[in-house]
Amino acid sequence: MKRNLHRAVSQGLIATFTLSLASSVFADYTTRCGSDGGRYRTCRLSSPGYVTVERRISGAECDQGRSWDFTRREIWVDDGCEADFRVET
Repeated sequence: MKRNLHRAVSQGLIATFTLSLASSVFADYTTRCGSDGGRYRTCRLSSPGYVTVERRISGAECDQGRSWDFTRREIWVDDGCEADFRVET
């Protein structure tokens, strides 16, 4: 009986640790990317995900597909767009 209880507790702890590790590996994050002097620039993503503008920093508009967009590996900005981008992993 003690052995089964010990095994169940151990398996529960392992499962909890695995889930917490996975959630930290795949956590959403924010990154800033800006168009210096109105020029085209790319900013590498530390991990791929779906990108949205969280907060615009510049006075210039940040319109997806026009002054910013993203691929699986990077965000590109242009025409003075600077923003904090939310990456949902």
